[in-house]
Amino acid sequence: MCLQGRWSSHKLSQAFVEFQSVKSVDVLGDCRRHAWGMALLAMETIDFTCFRNANV
Repeated sequence: MCLQGRWSSHKLSQAFVEFQSVKSVDVLGDCRRHAWGMALLAMETIDFTCFRNANV
């Protein structure tokens, strides 16, 4: 995973990406689009005991 630009990696302590094995449906007007889903969890911490979600 490459975090560049506004997703500056020096502020993140941990990041995890999950690939979901089901496709989601996006409807825009009369068209439907099927795409794979992904979830991103990014955390900021100082001592790895307590954390907060990072704004990415």
